[in-house]
Amino acid sequence: MAELNLVQKRKQKSIFTMLGLFAIFTLIFYMTSSKTEPITFGFVLGDEIKLINEWGVSSKAGAGIFMLLALFGIGLSYLGFKSDKSITFGSVVFGLGSIMAFLCWAAAGKFIPFTGLLQAALLLAVPLIFGSMSGLLCEKSGVINIAIEGQLLFSAFISAIVASLTQNLMWGLLSAPIAGALVSLILAYFAVNFKVDQVIIGFVINVLVLGLTNFFYSTLLVPYDSTWNAAGFFQIFQFQLCLRFRLLVQFCLIRQ
Repeated sequence: MAELNLVQKRKQKSIFTMLGLFAIFTLIFYMTSSKTEPITFGFVLGDEIKLINEWGVSSKAGAGIFMLLALFGIGLSYLGFKSDKSITFGSVVFGLGSIMAFLCWAAAGKFIPFTGLLQAALLLAVPLIFGSMSGLLCEKSGVINIAIEGQLLFSAFISAIVASLTQNLMWGLLSAPIAGALVSLILAYFAVNFKVDQVIIGFVINVLVLGLTNFFYSTLLVPYDSTWNAAGFFQIFQFQLCLRFRLLVQFCLIRQ
């Protein structure tokens, strides 16, 4: 048998890790669980088109179903490993099955607004995704940038102020990347001109921005919120593709 390279060894370790987690999750969420209360998943938030409003299942049965899905994800990962392909899709399926099994176990006898849960997760994931992309680009360029949190915070703060003062959401949106770029100039100036360690200056920038935004928030945005903190919101619009994906999920649940 040929010796595995580094990438193949990482894939192999990932599969073994998933197998170990699968054994632990199956033991906790299914085999030793005595929870038989029904759990109900809700799929409708408003007046959108729907195929199924709610889906109820026994807690233990639901955990077993989703652990089978996690096992299927491990199988996909193994097939990807054997064919020297990516195991990302199998890992995602394993993670989804494990999380859903945990919900069935932890929320036995309760109602889970599944669509709202996904919506909230997507909203909260957006800044994390942008921060991760920023860190990836910085690493590729040879810069250790740990001031990403400060850049995001300062961008959001300036964007809210500009949108409030101009009563124009687009101006606030355009000011956000400019504010983040100005913070990055501080990192570049001290790192290039004064040879300051990038990790240290990044930490200092995070603390500086946190202190400044907290100070101006308490002195301007709270007492004078009608002027400095009245930006408003963008209108909510629906993606037809997302609606069709939701209908597909509901259709699969009906078939089960």
